[in-house]
Amino acid sequence: MGGTPKECVPRVLEFAKALGVPVGFHWYNWHQIPFDNDYPHYFPTKDGFTNGVKELQAGGVHAMPYINGRLWDTHDRGTNDFEFTSVARPAATKNTNGEPYVESYGSKESNGQPVRLAVMCPTTRTWRVRQHDIVMRLFNECGVQGVYMDQIAAAKPEWCFDAVHGHPLGGGSWWNEQGYWPLLDRIRENKPRDRILTTECNAEPFLRWFDGYLTWHWQYDGQVPLFPAVYGGAVQMFGRAYGAGPTKDLALRMKAAQQLVWGEQLGWLHPNIVREPENFAFFRDAVQ
Repeated sequence: MGGTPKECVPRVLEFAKALGVPVGFHWYNWHQIPFDNDYPHYFPTKDGFTNGVKELQAGGVHAMPYINGRLWDTHDRGTNDFEFTSVARPAATKNTNGEPYVESYGSKESNGQPVRLAVMCPTTRTWRVRQHDIVMRLFNECGVQGVYMDQIAAAKPEWCFDAVHGHPLGGGSWWNEQGYWPLLDRIRENKPRDRILTTECNAEPFLRWFDGYLTWHWQYDGQVPLFPAVYGGAVQMFGRAYGAGPTKDLALRMKAAQQLVWGEQLGWLHPNIVREPENFAFFRDAVQ
């Protein structure tokens, strides 16, 4: 769920009270910029965000806002190039022609064109400092209990050919050894000890650096719990895509039951489930 504190806080607190156990809130769109647009300029927050975090935590809810761990918008102030060319482009991953790798995810600029997001090179000081500063600001200024750094354990490394970055050209272990591992090391060294970091999906190379993996994509026929059987003591898996559709009620039961027997943190669903009596009763029983 995402939005302003006025939109989110009362619903999440109602959900937590009805569930009767401590709850984590994965907070999307806590920032004034649109989702998947104008990254990484998350600040200023929506009005009342820090107070909303305090109110949630007073009610037994741990707030974990979303940021993206890979991408910088090529038009990072509306339709304008604010800092991309001057700051980000030198630190972006580049193909053999020297052009940045860019990705689009369905978000649109105000003129209707797709948002084009550049994949940043994790070996560069520019990206390391930017990620560190965003996370530290969320922990120290906003008081959140966790930060979700999207895509790091989900997306493939890019074969970067920018020789200025100082890593071997193309692919290789440098993406982690010279890139994300040192980036995450510094964040973990400087963050408050009682705060957590999470990311999307479940790539093995990041087990040491994250406290939780959002395994929302684990919903295939015939799958077996090999990953949680091996790594369940090292990292906490959480979440499924509890979506809509004609079979959503049956799907909710199947996903919650699978999460339960696989030893995962149940959930990643909208707090409005409290208004679906039968579904909520099943989910609450599974959680408790």
